[in-house]
Amino acid sequence: MFLNIAGSAGIMEVEMGKLAQQKGVRADVKRYGDQMVDQHTKVNEEFRALIKRLNVEVPETMNERNQQMVRELAALEGAAFDAKYIDTMIADHQLATEKFQEAHDIAKNKEYKDWLARMIPVVDEHRKMAEDMKNDTTRTASMNH
Repeated sequence: MFLNIAGSAGIMEVEMGKLAQQKGVRADVKRYGDQMVDQHTKVNEEFRALIKRLNVEVPETMNERNQQMVRELAALEGAAFDAKYIDTMIADHQLATEKFQEAHDIAKNKEYKDWLARMIPVVDEHRKMAEDMKNDTTRTASMNH
């Protein structure tokens, strides 16, 4: 179950990162989108190789929930897009950090457990970066009043 969710979320991160590259207004949102496309593409390739070695079947597409999240984000423009993207990245990476940790704690396979251990700080760093962008938004907004 976790692998299905993780696979779908990884694809979603790349798709949302592409939207941020195209539609982001703020430079930091575009840069973050670049990083998410680059880093999650690499993580997704590593993930696919791992599940193949573990002989596990995982869908190669996003689940309906992640597809809906991408559609909702794609419908937004301007500052509303940036704000929704940042909030989504915070929430998604917070959830992912927790789920990766839970999966790590119960994992039996050493290679899988090691991979999860490497991913947890990466995912948590992505959350922190998104939180920093949100904090920058708050500071910028308060300076305009």
